Amino acid sequence: MNLNAPKKVTWIVALVLAVITLISLLVTIPTLTDLSPWIALVGLVLMLLATYFEGL
Repeated sequence: MNLNAPKKVTWIVALVLAVITLISLLVTIPTLTDLSPWIALVGLVLMLLATYFEGL
């Protein structure tokens, strides 16, 4: 299996999702605090898909 490097935009989106997750864990934000594990999971899935598919 040949893996690809994610593009710069994908890295930035995943980094923003990680920062949102960290902020919501440190500061209580009503909606984001409850969804923070899912936000982190979306960032992880995005990076995994970007390594598998060439266009992301």
